[in-house]
Amino acid sequence: MCNDNHQADDNIKSFKQNHRRTEFEIYDINRLKIDYIERKFKRISSYNPLESHYNPEEDKISLEVQKVNSSSGNFIRVPKPFESYVFLIKPKTIFQLFEKYGFTLFFRNVRNPLLESDFNREIERTAIDNPAFFWYYNNGLTAISSLLPAEIRNEATTIELRGLQIINGAQTVFSIYKAYKDASPTKQEVMDRETLITLRLLQSGGRDFDLNVTRYTNSQNPVSDRDFHANDEIQIRLQNESFTTKYWYEKRRGEFREVPPGIEVVPNYVFANAYLSYQLQDPVSVFSNNIQAEQSGVDLNFVTRRDSSNGLYDTIFDDSTEFFDLLAAYLVLSIHKNMAGFDLKTTNKSVSYHIVALFRIFFTKYCHKKYDRSVNINFQILRLVENKSTEVIQKILLFTKKFVAELFSLRKEQSIQDLYTFLSQSSQYEKIKGLFEDFDIDVAGIDALEIAENEALWNNITPSEESIVEE
Repeated sequence: MCNDNHQADDNIKSFKQNHRRTEFEIYDINRLKIDYIERKFKRISSYNPLESHYNPEEDKISLEVQKVNSSSGNFIRVPKPFESYVFLIKPKTIFQLFEKYGFTLFFRNVRNPLLESDFNREIERTAIDNPAFFWYYNNGLTAISSLLPAEIRNEATTIELRGLQIINGAQTVFSIYKAYKDASPTKQEVMDRETLITLRLLQSGGRDFDLNVTRYTNSQNPVSDRDFHANDEIQIRLQNESFTTKYWYEKRRGEFREVPPGIEVVPNYVFANAYLSYQLQDPVSVFSNNIQAEQSGVDLNFVTRRDSSNGLYDTIFDDSTEFFDLLAAYLVLSIHKNMAGFDLKTTNKSVSYHIVALFRIFFTKYCHKKYDRSVNINFQILRLVENKSTEVIQKILLFTKKFVAELFSLRKEQSIQDLYTFLSQSSQYEKIKGLFEDFDIDVAGIDALEIAENEALWNNITPSEESIVEE
């Protein structure tokens, strides 16, 4: 049990060759932690070497399908361009599927089932109280399979497939499962006799096809742009890296069913805004995107350039994106939040991201002057937060906002228009940024700054966010 290290592979290979009667297996301790989190806090049954392992993406699954009447077949077949079928199934089939595979059925879905919601309770109520009406009221499920049978006979009552993933209908599956599990044996029999659920089963057409089917079949319900990227390799990597800290990276809504004490779950869109402003020095895109997202519902932080020329996803999330840089950006924004009093998850038309971006310039100058130029700025922030010594971060945030206030004095007739131009135009931000870069920061003056005496600045230094945009 250790940290994984591929540099040891040659030694391991040599050991095995010289000790052929000895068997051993290495367990990556970080992998075990990730598995534990998925099992305990996401309620996903991960691999456990001591238990039988069930994986719907690998296992051969047998599905029982229903025949409506003797004159019709048991399914509708659509042969081109990808083999697809429409079946009718019973609640018992869904119950058995979820009982065995649980939330792993939804790995490729853009959302997990909600544990508690009015919508789910309505589905449960229909299944229990009006089972004969269920097919009329519910759209059913859409699933993909990596391997469908070569041929399905018209009279078939069971089909075998591999790689089953339910990409639409997670709420229906979970609600049926709960209703069936809680029902008496007699009620279960009534549900199976009267309830029919539509299952659209599609042959996988590759990643892009599968993602588009997921996107379009979920389009009738509100799904955020970030949910469609939840299974991207980089999103999985960033989340796994976050598990070594007490700030867990949420790559899609509702994926953590339970949160342990001392852990803070941070949505990836919050990380994205902080990183784009602080690390990538582009608070103007954050400001503009947040306003557009409020108006159109489209978050460009999770739209690729392939889908839109204005997409920011590829800029924020690439191979150079490291979780600890995201975390440093978030921690600065979080400290600023506590001083200025706003909600990170809902703030939009805000000067705060510009303050955080400019803070990085002053903080870099401060560290280089007080220590030396080799200091890692982001690790310095992480160390200060870990040691609960954030006073210097607060002072530089305060000094940064004070500097901005002097540039946009409220006594100036054009102050609000000038400030809005600063928030919304990259050329104006770069101009102000140049002033910050030319400024010779006074380390002793920063250290001597009294935070308590300047707290009023946070509310009085600039116009309110709403008035900036409205005016």
